[in-house]
Amino acid sequence: TLGLYYFDGAYELNQSTNVFGGLAARPYFRQETTSTAVFGQVDWSITDAITLSLGGRYNDEEKEACGINQDTTNVPGPALLSYGSCGIAGRSAENLDNTYVDVVTGQTITTTGKESWSKFTPRVNVSWQLDDSKLVYLTYSEGFRSGGFNGRSTNADTLGPYQPESIESFELGFKSQWLDNRFRMNLTAFSSDYLDKQEDVVFPDPLVVGSTVTLVQNAASATIRGAEIELLAIPTEGLTLGLNVGLLDASFDEWLVPGLSGGTVDKSGFDLRRAPEYTAAFNVQYEQPLGNSSFLVYGLNYSYKDDYYVIANTVQRPAALDSGLVDAFGLLDASISYETESWSVSLWGKNLTDEDYFTHVLDAGTNYAAGPNNTPVPVAGLWTFGTINPPRTYGVEFRFKF
Repeated sequence: TLGLYYFDGAYELNQSTNVFGGLAARPYFRQETTSTAVFGQVDWSITDAITLSLGGRYNDEEKEACGINQDTTNVPGPALLSYGSCGIAGRSAENLDNTYVDVVTGQTITTTGKESWSKFTPRVNVSWQLDDSKLVYLTYSEGFRSGGFNGRSTNADTLGPYQPESIESFELGFKSQWLDNRFRMNLTAFSSDYLDKQEDVVFPDPLVVGSTVTLVQNAASATIRGAEIELLAIPTEGLTLGLNVGLLDASFDEWLVPGLSGGTVDKSGFDLRRAPEYTAAFNVQYEQPLGNSSFLVYGLNYSYKDDYYVIANTVQRPAALDSGLVDAFGLLDASISYETESWSVSLWGKNLTDEDYFTHVLDAGTNYAAGPNNTPVPVAGLWTFGTINPPRTYGVEFRFKF
């Protein structure tokens, strides 16, 4: 297999923010991206049972970004400040200011709003077909996500760029079918090591009092270890039982950032987002034949997730401020359907136990100062809001096949 990939796109933000009827901010941001890649894979049957796959991808990506803070007293007047690669897509470079002083080093730095990254990522897989229904495999692969610029920056200091993240992964797996394909068992163990992992955070704007800025920070390294088991059984005609269980150990190895008022904050003890330690899912489906090629199909699904966070700032805070922590919960769904060859009707219910949890939280302005030994000292933010999952929901669905 051999392929070529080309992508050209742009992202644009043109926002007006009003406070008490008056215009407070009118930022503009544009980022243009060009990405090219070549990829390929060779499969070699070493024996009738053992196959070696060698693959890789070389990716080259270029980005340009322009940010403008417009004058709120003379809309749509001239730009109050522009920074980055302004001039792209016809945007004015009026009052261009691409220099800033690094608060940590005291050095004067100039940003251009232009950056490019390239990376080769290999993949190696060895699979051993034990027999017609059992397979063992081992995979090593690398991944790459390019860097970029902060779309909600306010000046050259917060524009970026942030750096690419890369990952090295090992996966060992066993796939099998038993009892004339009436029982399936799949086992997987994996290990992933991140370098310069990208994490978006929201904290007070260092130059604009009372406002916030959203930036991507690079955590130096992070590790994810885990295992999964998938079981599927058909004990009798029409009845299918499924069980999935996952174990996860995810942590930052090193994440150091500048403190709010100097010094260094060590975020290495923070938890990774959306990484519950335990997950499980159980499902039952029964098909009852009624004749004339029609069926009644009963379905029941239960899923469980252990505690996890939905924000990047995850530790060292009073419990009252721990708004981004989602406590362990389980979801129960059920359905009953009448199905024919050409149409079906279903009565379904989701989240039947009416569980509440956050699907998203924005913790605007929370930050950390550097304490003794670089310990994070939380500084409360401006406000917090979040999105709750849908409540207990019922519905009827009709389907037609043609």
